[in-house]
Amino acid sequence: MNKLVSTLREVYESNRHDWTRRSRRRRAIREKGSDFFARLPEMVFSEARCVFVLSTGRCGTLMLTNVLEQGQPLDAHHDPAPALTYLSRLAYQEGPANPEAYRTGTKMARYELVADSYLTDQIYVETNRNVTFFAPYLAEVFKGSRFIHLVRDPVAFVRSGYRRGYYVDPRATMGHIEPRSGEKDLDWGKMSAYERIAWNWNETNAFIENFRTGIAEERFMRIRSEDLFEGAGAARAALSFCGATTISESGLRKALATQLNANPAPRRPIDWPSDLREQIARYATLAPHYGYGS
Repeated sequence: MNKLVSTLREVYESNRHDWTRRSRRRRAIREKGSDFFARLPEMVFSEARCVFVLSTGRCGTLMLTNVLEQGQPLDAHHDPAPALTYLSRLAYQEGPANPEAYRTGTKMARYELVADSYLTDQIYVETNRNVTFFAPYLAEVFKGSRFIHLVRDPVAFVRSGYRRGYYVDPRATMGHIEPRSGEKDLDWGKMSAYERIAWNWNETNAFIENFRTGIAEERFMRIRSEDLFEGAGAARAALSFCGATTISESGLRKALATQLNANPAPRRPIDWPSDLREQIARYATLAPHYGYGS
């Protein structure tokens, strides 16, 4: 019974959030003049404030979403449609050779979402890991965009990804990157799933680091997920960076008290290799840059 009540409460809260958003949108449409809507696309692309969280996933993005929902006027989304799952992989593989196509795709995928937030005087925030490889195009298309890099210890990420079936189960691997053709010094076919997941961690974070060098410093911040889990300091920094002017203190405490979407307590799988950390260290070479590893 308690589980049923909890589920019904979650459904109610979710629906209430959607009802509130639709109500705000209808009110904004009534209040804005036709000239405003004629200029809306131009204004959204040039001045709408929006924040995109870049990450490997499996690093606390859902928890961060719940933290950011406590700030006003933030409009936080964890998994909006379209989800960009497979397209994220294509953006990594093909984007550098065809940037104009991916700039256009970015407009098509996110304009309505950002415009809805702009229309209701909110700041659009998205924590979906699949936007990571769209970051260069998001930065160009939405001039008022900012970016948070959320990073997690690679050992914990590999453990979590392996449990999810990354590079083992095709259903779980569909949206995950593989080396571009012609990449040197990488024998992908002989790499274990652990090594592939560690490579994914390193390659994704290297992509984000490279992206960071091409935008203004004030448009970028980094948070370690461990810092987010351990106290309110990182949460408040993220809220401030996103532009929150009012924070629900009770909601923030509740969000920080629960680690959402977590795997079960760590367990050693039967085929967990004894030299796991050595395998990970071989590929996750950026780990010391973020303060991970011995």
